[in-house]
Parts: sequence; structure tokens; C-alpha cells
Amino acid sequence: MHQTWQYKDHEFTAPVPANIQPFVRILGVDDTIELLLKLGGSDIYFPQSRTHVDALLANIIGQERACLLGKALNQNIVRVPVASTFICRHLKGAGRSVQEISRAVRLSNVAVRGHLSGMPRAHAPTPDKVPLKSTLVSQEAEPS
Repeated sequence: MHQTWQYKDHEFTAPVPANIQPFVRILGVDDTIELLLKLGGSDIYFPQSRTHVDALLANIIGQERACLLGKALNQNIVRVPVASTFICRHLKGAGRSVQEISRAVRLSNVAVRGHLSGMPRAHAPTPDKVPLKSTLVSQEAEPS
């Protein structure tokens, strides 16, 4: 399962993140995007039977699909992924501008461009690249 988008005259393809794949298989991409935008980041009860479907969840994806998703996720309480990168890339693939995407996902246009660039996100420096405090102290203690 992959997604494709155009950005700065380049076509990019990336796999759909593993934590999003069950949502896409059951809901389809558009309904997955809607669910992620409305409930992403929150803990939601996904029932495995139709008797206890959360009303908010049922309004977004329906009782039947909520139960199917509960069975596929094999958990009752699931934190719905935020999946900003997945959403940005899908919306760009659907022809939306960076400005439209930034308003939809509530991120700056700089952050959206970062998600679209196809480059891995920057991480904190590794310990071997950051001087340790003891090293700084010993350097300061030496007379110049």
C-alpha cells in the first residue's frame, strides 16, 4: 500500500504507514483522512460488536465500519493516529495547495513543505555530536 504525490516538479511515492493501513483497508483513504482530521490524537473506543459504538465515531464512519475497524485493530481503546505526513501527502496528491493543506492540518506552511519534501524529518543531534557538559567545563577551566 503506497501513496503518491507531486511536489516541486518531482513525483514521490512512499508506503502508507503501518499504523494507518488498517484504517485505509476498511475505510478507504478519503474516510480515513476525515477520521484522522476529526479524531487524530484522541483515545477512542472501537467496539467489536454493534452494541457499544461511540456516537461520535458512528457519526463519522458508521456503526458497521466502526465494528470492522475494532476487529481489525484487535483492541478496544485506540489512540487514533495524528498522521500529519500521511494527510499532507494525500491532500497534495489530490491537488490541494500547501496553504490549503496547512489550514486543514493546522500546521505552518513550513511544516507542510517538510512533510511533502520526501526527506526524512530532522532528529535531535546524537550524543557524539553534542559536547558533554563535563567537556565544556574542562575547556572553560583551562587558561587561554
